[in-house]
Amino acid sequence: MGSDNIAAARDAAQRDRPGLYELYGRSFTMTTAHRTTVEEQGVEAVLLNLGENHVELLSPLGPDTPVGKFLAKRGPGLHHVAYQVTDVGAELGRLRDVPTMPILMGFSGGTPGN
Repeated sequence: MGSDNIAAARDAAQRDRPGLYELYGRSFTMTTAHRTTVEEQGVEAVLLNLGENHVELLSPLGPDTPVGKFLAKRGPGLHHVAYQVTDVGAELGRLRDVPTMPILMGFSGGTPGN
């Protein structure tokens, strides 16, 4: 098992902020791996390269989307940590019984390229 990405939810207004991704590039030497809109999840996702791992910036397409609801309840910040595993089903089964481990009990497939 290895890490794949750490995702942060941010306000939709941040999505189109001029120079935001260039700031990440200059400040943290991150480059944009891809930027995509996933309509069925109601999110725009920007994946930034960070060595062998990634930082994923999530912006809701509306307030009634999963990320929109997350932001309304918790505010901007850490949304999830994604791991690379060889067998998703086996890992979900193993983690299901860990009482302090909140996990998505179904695989959403992530964003394209992830």
